[in-house]
Amino acid sequence: MKHLNYFIKLLCSVDHLEDELGFTHEEIIVCVRLSLLSDSTEVRAAGLRAVRHLITDSRVLDKVLALQVDYLVARCIDIQDSNKAEKTQALRLVRKMMAVNASVFPSSVTNSLMAVGNEGSQEGDDMVRPCIAIICELCERASATCTDCPRHNHLSLIYVNSLCCKPLKNPAVVAQSSGLSAILKNVIGCRLNCMNESLMATVLHLLNHPDTRRFVRADVELEQILAPYTDFHYRLTPGDEEEQLKENREARFLASKMSIIASFRSWSGIITLCKSGNSGIQSLIDLLCIPNTGVRKALLDVISDVFFLDVPVETTDFTEALISVGGYRQLAFDVTLENIKLWGVSIDTGTFNVKYPVDPGRYQDSWRLTEGFIVSEALVILPQRSRSRPNLVDNYLAFLLSAFIHSRLLEGLVELITSSDDFISIQATVLLGQLLNMANSILPHCHSHHLHCLPSLMKMAASSDVPREHRQQARAAVTHLKRFHERKRQRPSPHSLYLDHVLHKAAGGAAAPPHGSLDLHLRPLQRDMFPMKENEDALLGNLRDSHVLHYDENLDWNWELVQTILKWPNVKLQSNRDEQIHKFVRRLLWFFMPSSKLFVSMKPDHPKARQTTVVGCELIEFLLDSEEEGDVYLEDLVKDIVQWLHSSTGPKADIGSSSSSSSSSSSSSSSSSSSSSGLCGNRLLLTTLSQYYFLFLGTLSAHRQGVKVLEKCSVYQCWLDASLTCILLNLCMQRNQEHVVKLTVSTLDFSRDGLARVLLSKVLIAATDSCRLYATRHLRVLLRANAEFFSTWGMELLVTQLYDRNQAVLLEALDVLDEACEDKANLHALVELKPALAHLGDKGQLLLLRFLSIPKGFSYLKERGYIAAELERWHKKYNLKYVDMIEEQLNEALTTYRKPWEGNSPVHSSAPRLQRPAAYPPVHLYGQLVHDKAGCQLLEAQNVLPDLSSVVRSPALDKWEGIKTLKAALWALGNIGSTNWGVNLLLEEGVISEVVALAQHCEVLSVRGTCLYALGMLGKTRRGCDVLKQLGWTAVCHSWRTPWPLVSEEAALLQPQAWDAQPPVPRTRKPLSGSPRTRHYSEGSRPTEQHGKTICLSPDFYFSSIIAILGGFKGR
Repeated sequence: MKHLNYFIKLLCSVDHLEDELGFTHEEIIVCVRLSLLSDSTEVRAAGLRAVRHLITDSRVLDKVLALQVDYLVARCIDIQDSNKAEKTQALRLVRKMMAVNASVFPSSVTNSLMAVGNEGSQEGDDMVRPCIAIICELCERASATCTDCPRHNHLSLIYVNSLCCKPLKNPAVVAQSSGLSAILKNVIGCRLNCMNESLMATVLHLLNHPDTRRFVRADVELEQILAPYTDFHYRLTPGDEEEQLKENREARFLASKMSIIASFRSWSGIITLCKSGNSGIQSLIDLLCIPNTGVRKALLDVISDVFFLDVPVETTDFTEALISVGGYRQLAFDVTLENIKLWGVSIDTGTFNVKYPVDPGRYQDSWRLTEGFIVSEALVILPQRSRSRPNLVDNYLAFLLSAFIHSRLLEGLVELITSSDDFISIQATVLLGQLLNMANSILPHCHSHHLHCLPSLMKMAASSDVPREHRQQARAAVTHLKRFHERKRQRPSPHSLYLDHVLHKAAGGAAAPPHGSLDLHLRPLQRDMFPMKENEDALLGNLRDSHVLHYDENLDWNWELVQTILKWPNVKLQSNRDEQIHKFVRRLLWFFMPSSKLFVSMKPDHPKARQTTVVGCELIEFLLDSEEEGDVYLEDLVKDIVQWLHSSTGPKADIGSSSSSSSSSSSSSSSSSSSSSGLCGNRLLLTTLSQYYFLFLGTLSAHRQGVKVLEKCSVYQCWLDASLTCILLNLCMQRNQEHVVKLTVSTLDFSRDGLARVLLSKVLIAATDSCRLYATRHLRVLLRANAEFFSTWGMELLVTQLYDRNQAVLLEALDVLDEACEDKANLHALVELKPALAHLGDKGQLLLLRFLSIPKGFSYLKERGYIAAELERWHKKYNLKYVDMIEEQLNEALTTYRKPWEGNSPVHSSAPRLQRPAAYPPVHLYGQLVHDKAGCQLLEAQNVLPDLSSVVRSPALDKWEGIKTLKAALWALGNIGSTNWGVNLLLEEGVISEVVALAQHCEVLSVRGTCLYALGMLGKTRRGCDVLKQLGWTAVCHSWRTPWPLVSEEAALLQPQAWDAQPPVPRTRKPLSGSPRTRHYSEGSRPTEQHGKTICLSPDFYFSSIIAILGGFKGR
């Protein structure tokens, strides 16, 4: 043992030349080999270490294998579990052999690795995962990082479509030892999402290329992941007892679901599972018709996760199921039964809270004031402003949805709805509604117009030939789908009053029609709830019935009626001299004043909190409409708020008490002793309604008359004037006042040039890092909300942030600018500012490329000599880098892979997604140049098109470098074809038909996916649509912003008669039709006729993103 250790130290200190060592390598190996036969575990482990240090190149490895040391290494691997040190050294030696020369990797070692991987879990062997990781590594590319810890070497799905460097290590030796079966067996036994996905990536990577596809047995290997669903008596290990089998069934379902989803996230998995004949997808959908409750429920989870859909809770109440997937939102205030009947919505009699239909913008914890606040909410509610770039995830989902529909998924769900118990029937109905809604948005008309007929469901609901129970379930499903459709028609609604306030301001303030938000919808509803007689007697009667004039218990006031009075037509203070209305306003005003300690003492979770806040905002608007008379009352309120802001501690507020008898307090008790916390204390902002005073001031800032009141009361001076206390600005600069910054930035109106913008600019420049980051993110909210004149002031503020000292702030500003430039007005404003972007790396360079899409920006960059240098850079290396960038985006959107903000190390996240992911392709140099005739002429002069076309016509698919070059050419051609000028260039070159041919017949399956995306870009214009129509590809002819598109007669003419060629919907499900056979498929597969090959359209003016469906791929 001692001699072995000394020998290892010698190897670490000298060269391994035979002259240096004094012995030949063969002599040393023979001597060290004896230690591997020792009875001592420690000696064998030291011998393995010595051999590992001795192997430095392929020549030494060949000598080790020639002396059959590999058999002794295999023996050390397949040894009892107690010898962990020995096994660890053996595996490290194995990985060293693989790193030196994987092509000579011995099958003896592979067999031992496979044995441990297959049977080790039954014996509790800790080395199962490392052994499987080594088997996976043998199947991956030599460019992958090799580490000493196998558990960190999981092959991510990102490699499935993008590894293009060196040859595979040695998948042949793995296939000979049935190593893929060991991998797939461990897939079904692995419930860790990122690890399950990585194991699947190994198999999918082999399926991607024809040279490695031969190692995967057709219709045997990949289909193993379906076994827990398709085999009701499935056992992972033959020795499982019946009780253990039941316990492990859910675990097997979960692992199988992960692997199925991972397969559908790659093109090789989709094409293999959706091939013609007895495909995997057909097997799954057929299981929906088998009366097995456990399998049916598990399959609904699989289908929902494949399409990024929420799974409803198990319930027999359809309304409750809709709530669980975001179909309703509960209001936070009580209502009367009469109001409920007028609204026509359901009510939970236990809690007496209204369930009001909204969009799936459900409340999330990240929307809290302590988290991302309205910035996080806006990212969910407000759509991304992408006009020139398609969402590639929608393209992918359209392809996948079409494959499922052609495999009779909808008919399977109908069968599930009508033949299952109420729990599964409700879940299936919700899923069916979600899929129909998705198909309506992302599938072309010729592929989706039949979906909404659902003839089998309607026939079953109307026919008397079917059993009564099934008929009733079918009728209930039809009713539920109608309700689901009605809920989906509701526009996205903000949850918080703050985001509602931002959207209302962006819509034009008080003069604009109300936004589709919850509380703004209540305003017209309130007017319908009571008789609106425009006479003084009716008004006075309602004033009396509101209880404001005579009741001291403030929270017992009829707040619904108060809200109605404030919206009463033609009622203003200056036109009504009756003392009753003035008394009504004074008592309301006293309730909201900080000095009264009434409103400010209420808790945010109080049942009346939200409604009283809405009334406060409407009271301010009522007083603003009353001009001089209202200004007097507003000044009193604002001065009280300012006085509170001036105070360093604020008034004494009895937080423990409430403001009415129902909350154990009243006006008389509000002067009791209390804590000495001020308004701006974080505790009060989080635990009381004091935070909504910022909303009141923001409501004032959105009106010209309100701005005058703020200035008259020195509010802005309180915020900005250093001669006064500068309290709010000072708070914004402090580290512990992030909540104040969020509230200030989120409520003020910045559409007018004034002190509000000055305050925003100071926060963006001088506040703490977290506050500057939030303010920068809020600029994205204003951008998506269509804030007035954003191009004149918002772009300038964003450009200023590009020079921020914090990297996160800088990158956020850069990302917001990139989104803002989708609007030509913002892009022109950015060109006028001429920002310096060279210091911002690749993202800055891509933003600068946007200048080329407008004549002024093109001239500006041409004068600087930028265009010629950039063309050379893209020709040499950046076209290839573009492939890495866009595939990284796709993998981050579709897998557990996440790119961290800092550093280059990939990470995996098992956290559930809160919304459907998106992937918008980065701007491309060629795609920006073709927006103008001058740019097209430049591309012609540089012979860009002939070079790209030659790559497409003669691809080097035998080398991975050639595959990456082909993908780069496809992305470049797709970006060129995104404009009418570019389409003309492609037609002159005659390359479009070549891309279509690759999409249908390319032997490398990931290239087909790239062709799909490229053709989707080509379909953005009418000219591109006409060309694709001639090639048999149909298109989506509506904007993605249109939630319920209607196919116009003109658009219908663009569709080829693909649907007419389809056979009628059969009574039994049929497999998806296949595409023409390619030479890498088996000779026994017959090609079938294609129908409805479709391409996605994402135009600048009337076509939109979405779909590219290859008529169906035939696998072996």
